[in-house]
Amino acid sequence: MLNRRGPVLFLTAALALIALGASTQEWIRVTLVGGGVHSVTGSEAAAGIAPMCLALVALVAALSLAKRRGIAVLGVLQALLGVGLVGIMVVVLADPISASGAVVGSATGVAGRSALGALVVSSSVMGWPYVSIVAASLAAILGCLVVIKSAVWTNRPERHGVNRDVDPTDSIATWDRLSRGADPTQSETEPLK
Repeated sequence: MLNRRGPVLFLTAALALIALGASTQEWIRVTLVGGGVHSVTGSEAAAGIAPMCLALVALVAALSLAKRRGIAVLGVLQALLGVGLVGIMVVVLADPISASGAVVGSATGVAGRSALGALVVSSSVMGWPYVSIVAASLAAILGCLVVIKSAVWTNRPERHGVNRDVDPTDSIATWDRLSRGADPTQSETEPLK
């Protein structure tokens, strides 16, 4: 299944959209000293997630049109985007209080890591960041697969059986043949049908 370009492109787009969708969900729940509870989504915790997921989707479109060398370069870019997404998400998980600073700061007017640390009683991480990490990791692995398979994947086949015997630069001769009722895509020696 992964020896062909189409399924790999579909999986990459699906994984990017899963990571993007998961970033719109609640990632961190913060309880403050006064009893207030604030929910922080993934895109609020790390603003770079959505643009990187959309870059992965755009990369799928570029991969569908690329030739051999371009496929390898885009595969490396896909792997780097996946690793970058995982890195952003791990930073959020490593320090959820700092990641929730923008939401808590706008609600309370308090800014700075030490002030937030004194204000936050507890913080809990939901399951959505892990969904995003898995999706981004798989996208990075698929990027490595794209690099490996770029030599095997062929370019798109020629369509509509175009006859390459006709000189495309000789448009006058082509129009003359068409005026005589001949098919300009057939050679001169073929009989008319």
